[in-house]
Amino acid sequence: MPATQRTISLLGALLLSATSWAADLTYEHLEQHLGLEFDAEVRQQLVPMLLDFNAPKGSRSLAMAVDADGDVSVGYAFSTSDTAASTQALAQCDAQRSAHIDVQATCEIVHLNNQMVPTAAQLKAPYGADDPSFVWRVQGKQATVYLGGTIHLMKPALYPLNQALRNAYQASQQLAVEVNILAPSADDTAAAARLAVADPALVRSAYSESLMTHVTQFASSNGVPLDALLGMQPNILSANVAVAQMAALGYSPASGIDRHFLLRAAGDGKAVIELESAAQQLTLLTSLPLESQAKLLEQTFEELEDAGAFLTDAVGSWLAGDAQAMFESTAEDFDDPALAAFGRRMLDDRNAAMTAKIVELIQGETDTLVLVGAAHFGGPQGILALLEQAGWKVEQLPRG
Repeated sequence: MPATQRTISLLGALLLSATSWAADLTYEHLEQHLGLEFDAEVRQQLVPMLLDFNAPKGSRSLAMAVDADGDVSVGYAFSTSDTAASTQALAQCDAQRSAHIDVQATCEIVHLNNQMVPTAAQLKAPYGADDPSFVWRVQGKQATVYLGGTIHLMKPALYPLNQALRNAYQASQQLAVEVNILAPSADDTAAAARLAVADPALVRSAYSESLMTHVTQFASSNGVPLDALLGMQPNILSANVAVAQMAALGYSPASGIDRHFLLRAAGDGKAVIELESAAQQLTLLTSLPLESQAKLLEQTFEELEDAGAFLTDAVGSWLAGDAQAMFESTAEDFDDPALAAFGRRMLDDRNAAMTAKIVELIQGETDTLVLVGAAHFGGPQGILALLEQAGWKVEQLPRG
């Protein structure tokens, strides 16, 4: 539920990065990017594909699966939007991979428009078993509580997750999350229907001419009626815009860390505890005046071109277990005095409330894995600092 590319890390997600590539894409470029050498047959297949791919046809996306034996599956597509192009490219790649069962790898977006997109293997390569994970352990008198930072949209190829997080889940009898997205309450559903909507006339009056241009183009390229977007709270539209770009880069809410473990908990019969509610989060997001929401929405559109670089940094920080970097990448969006109070409510106030509930779990009798958005851990008012200030020893675990 982010409002800008950095607030994605706070409520909903963090993306992936890209390297700019202005020239026509060739198989040599792909070899250099992926750090491998295709065999002659693959090169022969790629030449006509890339010739077509380089023709200007709107948004364009290329997906590939390359396994350890050098077997390759490829899919590419053009569309009016980045999201649609990537969805179609991944579908084509998966279809080809299914037809050639010797390709033992996951299809990933490797090129979007003029950007090379890092693969999961490239993102994970710098980190070993002894490096810190984004998992901490707190020992109570009876209960052990594990704290794991989440990214709510993830690249499927980044699974399996590090051993520390998997072990924490196995060692826990229950799971605690911000919101159980698999089981929304009736109150949450009603709140979503009530809070997400806005008066189109008021929204339009809050939008600058440049922002209206962005919104109109987004509606057109994604096949959505403009009136539908104008009837949404700007912060809710910001979330949709950001998630669409995440999807274009190969990240999906279906692969989000919290969703992954919620599904496992449902299958294993583990209890799930909510630290917040969807209604609380929506109320906070929509409490900001329309003019301020519009400002954040405009920032979201303006930063889309830089989303790749920001996401590489964000995912790298998560893989490195760097809570401070994750916090700083979110907090800097609230430097504007007009947004400072909102930033405190988004971060500091929520951190304090969630920490109070985490302390109750530590003082309880049941081992628990707590999963919270990764931006909530670092900083002077982050969950880790608040627990330490309360006298608890917080131990960061190695990746394993």
